[in-house]
Amino acid sequence: MSLKNLFNDFKFDKLFSNKKFFYIIILICAGIVLFCFTFDNSASENATDKDSTTLSAYKAELTSDLCSILSKIDGVGKVNVMITFNTDTNTEVVYNIKETSSSSSQNSSNTTISKDAVMMKDGNVNMPYTIKNEIPEIKGVLIVAQGAEDENIKKKIKDAVVTVLKIPAYRAVVLPMGK
Repeated sequence: MSLKNLFNDFKFDKLFSNKKFFYIIILICAGIVLFCFTFDNSASENATDKDSTTLSAYKAELTSDLCSILSKIDGVGKVNVMITFNTDTNTEVVYNIKETSSSSSQNSSNTTISKDAVMMKDGNVNMPYTIKNEIPEIKGVLIVAQGAEDENIKKKIKDAVVTVLKIPAYRAVVLPMGK
């Protein structure tokens, strides 16, 4: 049996006249459109959210670690730490670069360059693939400690913070805790 005979035997007119067939086609098309719009918009929003969440988590962990270790220094007591960062993040995204050249009959040529971000899947979200994602620079650190009334303790705290965070001394301030 040939392919031509198969199509001749199949009753397309009956299929297209069936209302159920059209409803199914409309539902499939609507599902595809809805699926495309849902994942296209959420990918860019979630990438930004993930960057800010990552920085927040890093800041919280760093603050917690500093409080924990500084409070163990002899004579320090209870400690509160506040860290501020520059808001600029340095992220390098990987791109696919395509260069197409076309020439016309009048010896002129046009070059078109397109640059598309390489995407990766993170769970249900497509995100740009990054090769470098630097944490922003620390602008300053404020330490409030119970034992900071004593100048020797204050110096120990400041030296520890400057050494651990690799920041200049003028970016760290140590103050005594009020009662």
